[in-house]
Parts: sequence; structure tokens; C-alpha cells
Amino acid sequence: MRANDMNLINLTALLLWLVGGQVAGVVAGSMILMDPELPLKKCRYIRSYDLLQAQCKDLKLNDVPNNLQTGIEVLDARENRIRELRNDTLSRYMSLRYLYLQDNFVQTIAEHAFGPTYYLEVLDLSKNGLLELPKSLYQLQSLRNLYLSDNQLTDAVFDVSGIRSPLQWLYLANNKLTRLPKLSPLTTLTLLNVSHNSINHITTEDIASLCSLQIFDITGNPIRFDQNNCECYELREWISFRGIKLKLPLDCPPAVRERCSIVEFSNRTMSLYSTCLANVRNRVEARKARSTWIWIASCIGVFISCIFVALCCMHKRNRNKRQRLKEQEVLASNNANTEQLLNKDVSHEQS
Repeated sequence: MRANDMNLINLTALLLWLVGGQVAGVVAGSMILMDPELPLKKCRYIRSYDLLQAQCKDLKLNDVPNNLQTGIEVLDARENRIRELRNDTLSRYMSLRYLYLQDNFVQTIAEHAFGPTYYLEVLDLSKNGLLELPKSLYQLQSLRNLYLSDNQLTDAVFDVSGIRSPLQWLYLANNKLTRLPKLSPLTTLTLLNVSHNSINHITTEDIASLCSLQIFDITGNPIRFDQNNCECYELREWISFRGIKLKLPLDCPPAVRERCSIVEFSNRTMSLYSTCLANVRNRVEARKARSTWIWIASCIGVFISCIFVALCCMHKRNRNKRQRLKEQEVLASNNANTEQLLNKDVSHEQS
């Protein structure tokens, strides 16, 4: 019994030693995983709405990963520690359409950081520390929605002309603006959010060039209107005339209400609006013309392909025909030679 007891004790000790080693290993491994300098997780891939997405949210990343699949169309890198976007940061991801970088520490964006993302449609850079924006951002041919809220952007950042991006939604809330952005042309813009800035004055001419505007948010701004003129009532009438949904009701001075019961828009206002409408029509016509030319080119391509296929078929048929004729000639020649040989043999036998 003593021997059995000793064996049992030794076996128990061995098991405790093994379990203890495994626990220690797990604890040690946990300590390594909890190292703040190493990511706790890796980006994962999902496919949603037929789009390949890379989910890299809240992974303590200091930079945009450079080892993701090059064909990703959505990159979600929210809530990380990314501080800058260099010219080569997105160079591998030329299929990107949606890029979410909100709630990071981005302060610097290189001038051509978005150059490789030709198909980019949605860009979210809200909740960062941005002071400047690259001018090339507004040249992206597919950019529709731009989110720049909760940054440190000033009026000078938005003095940009020659915009080629078809922007529809522009969010600029919680920045350091003292006036509306002077971005032109913005003929496609339907939503403008400049809430919670320091804008103190707005006129009809400021929004007349936004002929597609539908939603206008100016809440949280210290806007004041001159009590000696009708600019507030003119702006209110313009918003009503255009059917724009204003997030903040205009508090017009009551002292000039009667005098401003009938307002007329200035020639400058109507000129800006007409120019915007003309640009919209030109854009639509250019799109139609492009579609027409694409259709014509496709028809020409199909026609040329049909001709090519027909020529190939004719060539193949002629080649087969020539081959058959040649085979017939060879066969006839062989028959003639055979007949001659037979005739010679018959003549020789008769002689």
C-alpha cells in the first residue's frame, strides 16, 4: 500500500506541475498580449453589400496597415492612433470606395495621399486634429460624401476653386469657421452642415451658388442680422423659394418686418443661381454625351467584332475549300498516275 501511495503522490505532483506550467504559460502569454505596444487583434475581412471590407476598428494602430488585401473596397480604421497620411499610405488600395478614419489623431495629410484612391466615394476624417487639407482632395472624381466635423479647420482651408469632386454631403460641424466655405463650384451639394462654429453672418449670396442644396444646418452659430436692412427676410424668402430645409429658424429683426414684407433678390444672387443651374445642365449633358459616346463606341466595337468574326469564318471556309481542292487535285493526280501505270502494264503484257 505504501508503494501505491507513493506512486499516487508522485502522479499527483506531476499533474500539478504540468497544470501549473500550463497556467503559468497562459498567464505569461496574457502578459505578452496585454503589451500596449502590440495590437490585440488583427484586421478581419467581411463581405457586405457585395463589397470586400477590412474591419480594423479600435486595434491601437499607429498607421494604416500596409499588408491588407489590395482589393478591399471598404476600410474601417476608426478609433485608432493614426497620426498622418503619407503619399504612400494608401498606394496599395486602389479599389477603395469607403474610407473611415474618424476618431484618430490625424494632423498631417500629404498633398497626394488620396491620389491612388481614384474610386473613393466616402471619406470620414471627423474627430481628428486636422489644421489643413490637401487641395488634391477636391479633385477626386468620385468623392460624394466628406465628413470633416470635430477638427481645427479654419476659413482659409476652404478657399478653393476648380473643384472637380461631385460632393453631395459636406459635414463641417465643430470647427473654427467664421463664415461659410468658399468652395466652388459646388453644383451637386445637397447637404451642408456648418453647425457649432463661429459664423456670425450669412447672406443670400452666400448660398445662391448652391443650387442643389436641400438641407442646411447652421445651429450653434452666433448669427446676427443688421436691423437696418432686409437681408434676414431676404434669406428667409430665398430658403422658402428654394425649398431648403433649415435646421435653425431664422430670428429676423421685428423692427423692419413691415418694410421687408416684400423682398426682391439682387441681380448678383440671381446671377450666381443661374450660373449654378447652367453648370448642372452642362454636367448632365456631358454625362449624357459621355453615355452616348460609350454606347456608340460599344456598338462600333460590336460591329467590328462581328466583321472580324465573319472574316475569320470566311477565311476558314476558303482555307478549307482550298485544302479540299488541293486534296482532290492530289487524288486525281494519284489516280492518273495509277491509271498510266496500269495501262503500261497492260501494254507490256499484250506485247
